[in-house]
Amino acid sequence: ATSYPVKVTVRQKLTLTASITPPQTIAVGRTVTFTSTVRPLPADLARTKVTFVVYRRVGTTWVLFRRVDVVADSTGRARFAWRFSRAGSWYVRSMAQPTVSNAASAWSPVARYSVR
Repeated sequence: ATSYPVKVTVRQKLTLTASITPPQTIAVGRTVTFTSTVRPLPADLARTKVTFVVYRRVGTTWVLFRRVDVVADSTGRARFAWRFSRAGSWYVRSMAQPTVSNAASAWSPVARYSVR
């Protein structure tokens, strides 16, 4: 006996690393490079797009400061460099966008920095 085909959606797994391991206090003007690694690698021809977001604390609220989409390379890595140009509390996180064969990843844990 056979059954009807069932489509199984695989959620991508994403890990975020930084050139300066958070949480840290860093100087104004310092650049940190963030690397998101996505698995599994997409089976289709299109590479995974990773969204990086940068938030800054203004008063008691976290405010979106920048949103950037980066296409991952053939090894599943997307890199994003951010120069912290203002003092304050900041965080960066990322998420892999869905592809034809895989669902979106969950948001990464935040990489938090205090800039002085």
